[in-house]
This record gives sequence, structure tokens and C-alpha cells, in this order.
Amino acid sequence: MRRYINLIKALYFIELLRLAKKRLTWNDISSKLGESPAALSRYMHGHVIPGGDKMDRLISQLEYVIDFEREILDRVRYDTKSGFIDNQKLISDIKFLDLVAKRVAAKYIGKIDVVLSPAADGIPFATLVANYMDCNLAIIKDYKETAVHKYIEGVIYTEDGGVRPLYLPRSLVRKGYRALIVDDVIRTGATHKAIVDMLAKVKARVEAISVLIVIGDAWRNSIKDVIVDYLAYMP
Repeated sequence: MRRYINLIKALYFIELLRLAKKRLTWNDISSKLGESPAALSRYMHGHVIPGGDKMDRLISQLEYVIDFEREILDRVRYDTKSGFIDNQKLISDIKFLDLVAKRVAAKYIGKIDVVLSPAADGIPFATLVANYMDCNLAIIKDYKETAVHKYIEGVIYTEDGGVRPLYLPRSLVRKGYRALIVDDVIRTGATHKAIVDMLAKVKARVEAISVLIVIGDAWRNSIKDVIVDYLAYMP
């Protein structure tokens, strides 16, 4: 497992370098990272890979250089009339999602048993994350499948006073499982809080929620005991 974790980190590091190189010269990147252009070129082509703490430091510096928040917000459009965002450019950019999925996997691999995602636009991102983390993906839906007999059930209390059901096949989550919820957006947090409560029913737990964008701060009232790991904020 340790070798696989290091491999995922190395792939993520190389992809970060490639993205940085599209926007900056080697000299610019060199001045920000404190590495020579020649060394950076060797890293990007996989001839040499820095190890341990050095790679972690370089990854952190590159994330700052690239500015994921800007990259994400450049791919979405906010509709002021409806209050919703058009995120189709973001969720259809599989190459970019693949890079972010490597980031999430590098952070949580070895600490998670199952990836969960509500049945919505976050599924492509969640699929990539689960693949790199080498674990199963469970989709939470608002309806039951005929062939599935046992579910973990939950409810979402909507802002207009309504109630929406949620269903997760029982066979996909076991007692003691550590879960990562992966989604594209959090607004109120109601869905994600419901999933946290669903897992608690079977003595499993959500270790963190990883999303691309959080909108506003209302979600903080719903999600208080779980880390929300996000890359971009929209007021």
C-alpha cells in the first residue's frame, strides 16, 4: 500500500508540474519552488522523482502556484436570477477532474474504505477519486432499485419544509467503515449531513467531505463534526 500511495503522489506531482508549465516559464516556476529548471524538467518527465518530505513540500508549493480556486471558478458561471451555478464546463473537463482526483486520493488513500456520492453531478469526480484510491464507490439515490432488498435509509429536510428520502444499498457499507463523501458542490449541506447520519446508523463514519465548490456559509450550520475539504468558495 505504501508504494501505491507514493505512486499516486508522484503522478499528482507530475500533473501539477505539467499544468504549471502551461502557465509559467521554467524560470518562473524555479523561482517559486527553489528548484533549478533542469531539475524541474527531469521531474516532469519522470526521470527523477523527489521523495518523502521534499515531494510533499513541492506539491504544496505547486498547489499555491496553480491556484485551484481560480482554475475551478474559471470553469463555472453563476446565474444571479436562479441562484444556481452552471458547472457543466467544470464537470465535463475530465482531464482537470482527473488532476483534482489525484489530489484527493493522495490525501486520503489508506484512510478510507469506501467513497460515497449523492446521485448528481458529482459522480464523475467521485468515480475518479474512488479509482485512484482503489476502493468502491457507493451512489446514494432518492429512490430504491427493485433488485436491492436492503438499504440504509435517510431523509433530507428541504428549506421549504419538505422531506426527501435517501437510499444507500446496505451491502456497500459495513460496520467500522471509514467513508469519504465526494461531490461537486455544497450549498446547504442538508444532503451531506443526512449521509453522515445514515452511516452512523450502521456504526460506520464519514471521515471527511471532499467537494470542488462550497457556496455561501449555510452549510456550516448543518455540518459541524466532519471536515469539509473544498477547493473553491463562492459567496
